[in-house]
Amino acid sequence: MEKTGLVKLTQSAVDHMTKLIDEQGKPIVRLEVKGGGCAGFEYEWSFSDEETRNDVIVDNILLIDRINELYL
Repeated sequence: MEKTGLVKLTQSAVDHMTKLIDEQGKPIVRLEVKGGGCAGFEYEWSFSDEETRNDVIVDNILLIDRINELYL
């Protein structure tokens, strides 16, 4: 897994994700970018137990597929 320099989280975002992780019982949040939506993309949030080798991690709390990172 690789750390990213492209995406930055505010402290408020980290605090909110930490709260959601505690509620969901999963250790990390995953953000996926998919085709569709008004602007051409849809953003799908989920909780995950696992990271993949294509993931980058932001602030040890958010996983983003390396390819999707370019669209954020």
